[in-house]
Amino acid sequence: RDCPALRLADGTTLVRPQARELAQLLGLQTAPRFTQYDTIIVGGGPAGLAAAVYGASGGADSGYSGAPGEQNCAFCHSSSSGFGSVQIAFVNGSFYTPGAKQHLVLTIIDAPEQAWGFQLTARTGSNNQAGNFIPGGEGFTRTVCADTALKKQSLDIACTSALPLQYIQHTLAGARIGQKRSAQFEFDWTPPSSDVGAITFYMSAVAADGTSSGAGNHVYNQRYTLTVPLPNQPQLSKGGTVNAANFDSAVSPGSWVTVQGTNLANSTRPWGAADFASNRLPTTLDGVSVMIDGKPAYVSYVSPTQLNVLALEEVNQASIFGRIWDSIRLFFKKL
Repeated sequence: RDCPALRLADGTTLVRPQARELAQLLGLQTAPRFTQYDTIIVGGGPAGLAAAVYGASGGADSGYSGAPGEQNCAFCHSSSSGFGSVQIAFVNGSFYTPGAKQHLVLTIIDAPEQAWGFQLTARTGSNNQAGNFIPGGEGFTRTVCADTALKKQSLDIACTSALPLQYIQHTLAGARIGQKRSAQFEFDWTPPSSDVGAITFYMSAVAADGTSSGAGNHVYNQRYTLTVPLPNQPQLSKGGTVNAANFDSAVSPGSWVTVQGTNLANSTRPWGAADFASNRLPTTLDGVSVMIDGKPAYVSYVSPTQLNVLALEEVNQASIFGRIWDSIRLFFKKL
């Protein structure tokens, strides 16, 4: 008798299939991805599963940041829709100064979850590595260097010409299993010593339920692009974006926001009756506009060093939760 016989969803019928043949048809990986591995686990029983979970808890292999041609965390983690986010606080806003180190704070927010992880890389427009990451001193982050084919990698070393791509990610301690609501990861990044054009940060993060099933895990992907500021280009002050009512760092959708910096506008004035078209609040004042969570804010006051704006009620609460400097992307346009 021809048993077992299997019929797949696409109509393919398999009679006494080999395990590799079945795995390939199901889209599972059947060949080693790397030429070297730190650990090999044989068997999928309780001991093997526990060893695999522990071994992977110190961070993923390279190539799961969501950069061009790469996977993200959802490749290994089952994920359902969540209401959280992953964000980075850049001390210089959307700008970098060649060779000048920046201290970065990455925040994952997801109220129901209680375990945390991420992978991040920085790339030039040609998808080459941009700058160098240095893990924070608390032991929550580590670096991985890999070749461009993502076949070889090494942990916690300086990248070389043979392993030119660098990632930074969580460690086992950084997962902080049992810590609820959010987690932060701090580390440094030194950009290239010369202007290489736009640099894009690609990141993928997991907010996990801390169980072996992972049924409640949420994956969040994000990207930011930094450029070298042009002369007289608007720049944010560190910590200068606050609640306009009490200058607190916490804001909410529909609240007034004060933005402080330099070269923010070419004039100084509040809005006036002429700025209200068809009784609508203005989103541009003397050529200055502000985008919060991809949506135009209402602009009530402009000056070279301060803007006052009203965030829309439709702004995503997860994007505005906590410190606005950490979680809101602000863009300026001076006409």
